[in-house]
Order: sequence, then structure tokens, then C-alpha cells
Amino acid sequence: MKLRMIFLLVVGLIAMAVAAQPVRPGSGTVDTREECTALQGSWSVAGNGWQAGCEVPWSREDCLQLGGAWTQVAKAATGGRCLARLSEFALAQQCLDRGGQWGPQGSPTQSCTFVPRPSRTVGPVRAPDTGKRCDSQKDCMNGCIYQGPPVAAGADVIGHCRASAIARGCHSMVESGRLAGSVCLK
Repeated sequence: MKLRMIFLLVVGLIAMAVAAQPVRPGSGTVDTREECTALQGSWSVAGNGWQAGCEVPWSREDCLQLGGAWTQVAKAATGGRCLARLSEFALAQQCLDRGGQWGPQGSPTQSCTFVPRPSRTVGPVRAPDTGKRCDSQKDCMNGCIYQGPPVAAGADVIGHCRASAIARGCHSMVESGRLAGSVCLK
């Protein structure tokens, strides 16, 4: 029974991986800057910031026949501008190259999604055991320190867990309930 479940899980994972792969380019597409230049086109990045395309000097009829997107522009020599069709593979590659994720995110069509990066925390993060009484370094996430009047090394002291792993300044370390010495870091 376990082997059957593992087999089904592996088959499912393989099917998901295959479904997530972009489709290879077909005919009638202009997928690279080199292909665009060969057609005397202009390669540029679209307003969305990640997708590039090729504006080609085709007539309206040629543009639409080859699957391009036509926009009428009165001052253009051809009466408008044509953006050549890109393959889904090229779109997926552009998305992945710019850190996006390609796939169906809540819709039946493929799309590019950019997941926000977690923000970096400013300053040290306080440990949950901050201020807890301790006897040794192993009792705390960030070390056990003594904070009190000056005492000689080896004296019995009560330690408290340090708030942060960042150890700038001087800290009196506690080990086995005794002052083990001080450490100073710039």
C-alpha cells in the first residue's frame, strides 16, 4: 500500500513538472532580438518591465495574417505599428530570466507572476528567551551573560539570556553559574 502511494505521488509530481514547462516555439513567432533585427524590426521592453517584443515594419494585412498585434498610428509609414507574435516559450523564458514564476495562477491561461521578496529586518531580532535566567551558554539562543556590578572571573553570578546574536560591545559570559570572562567586539 505504501509503495502504491509513493508511486502515485511520484507520478503526480512528474505530471505537475511537465505541465509547468513552457511550450517550445512554433512558426510565425519572433522570439529573440536577433530574429527581430533580421526582420528589420525594433526590439524593446514593454511597459510591464519584464516582457520584450519586436515592432516590425509590416503592413496591417501581413501583421494580422502572421498573428501580430496591430495598432493604427496615423503618422506611421505603414499606417500603424505591428508587434510580432512571441511564442509562449519565449514569454516564459523572459519571465523566468527576470525572477518571475510562469504558470497558471488562478486562470486557465499562462501568466508571469512576481512574488514579493521578504523585506529585510532592520536591526537585531529579539530572541524569545531574552532576559530569562540562565546558568550556561547552552541555556539560551544567543548566549548567557552577566549584567551587574564588576566581579572577578570565576565568581558565582546569575546570568540572563542575551536578546541578540549581534555581540557588539563588551559582554561578561556565564558558564556553569560562574563568570567565565568578558568578550568585547567592535
